[in-house]
Amino acid sequence: MHARKLVKSGASSYTISLPKRWISINKLNRGDLIYIKEESKDKLLITPGKIEEKPKPKEVVINIDAKKIDTIERELTSAYINNYNSIIITGSKLINQTKDIRRILHNFSGLEIIEQTSARIVANDLLNLKEISTESIIRRMDMIIRSTAKDLMDNIRNKSIYENIEFRDFDVNRLYFLLYRLIKGALNDANFAAHFGIDNTKILSLWYLVINLEGIADGYKDICLALKNITSKKDKFSLNDIEKVYEEIRNSYLDVMKAYYTSDKRLADDVASKRPSIIEKCIPFSKRDLNFDMFIVYENLKEIENLTCNIARIVIDEST
Repeated sequence: MHARKLVKSGASSYTISLPKRWISINKLNRGDLIYIKEESKDKLLITPGKIEEKPKPKEVVINIDAKKIDTIERELTSAYINNYNSIIITGSKLINQTKDIRRILHNFSGLEIIEQTSARIVANDLLNLKEISTESIIRRMDMIIRSTAKDLMDNIRNKSIYENIEFRDFDVNRLYFLLYRLIKGALNDANFAAHFGIDNTKILSLWYLVINLEGIADGYKDICLALKNITSKKDKFSLNDIEKVYEEIRNSYLDVMKAYYTSDKRLADDVASKRPSIIEKCIPFSKRDLNFDMFIVYENLKEIENLTCNIARIVIDEST
């Protein structure tokens, strides 16, 4: 932080000096324009007025020799969220893992394979992040989760719907990685953050929100996987118990997202206050002599409720 004295300059204006280091970093000279934006009554945003230079393309080479597919996936994910424009994958046995690698790359919005040989895959980023709306990503994730919760509730005994619901988690993951990438870009570039109108505090709450939304989608996916394995009449009968608490948890989610969009702290607090009683309804079932799959269903229901209440905290803790 730099402290500067305010100096009277003329009849109707004041001046301050700018840090020399900031001037040098932004390659400014005498006479260059400086833009001043009034962010709020007590905050000004100062940005250089020079023509924005096109950033140099970032390229990374990932060699997959002697690496397990999990490690490869983590390295590809890291390259994507760190905004590399070109990801080059090489390896002497690449052809044997091409199918898995293409599946991983398909998780990332805007990343397209432009070259492929037996020993080399090149994926380029064709997405302009500045054309993306953070609000539209959040609302899209929300709508997928809403439809998943409703369809699973309406078809809880219909195994044919489970696979369809599982694929929706894949769509949420794509949006999650995209927003993660955008958030990292905003943290690394103040001008980029200003383009989206988000400061560090907003970035933090946005990041916490998307983590919890992705976790809720994972919870519903895991419930589907468990329900697919239920075969006994006893466990099918237990679905009646699941439906009761499931509907309460689903309504909690709908309420908390309404609170988020409308900044309704009272509604968010109401969601949070109901959490103990809802969790308590799950505990007796999870302690029963259930098979593993039924246990997983109840554990994920509890986790979804916990994540929902995390979102409530975002609303409650928002500064006013």
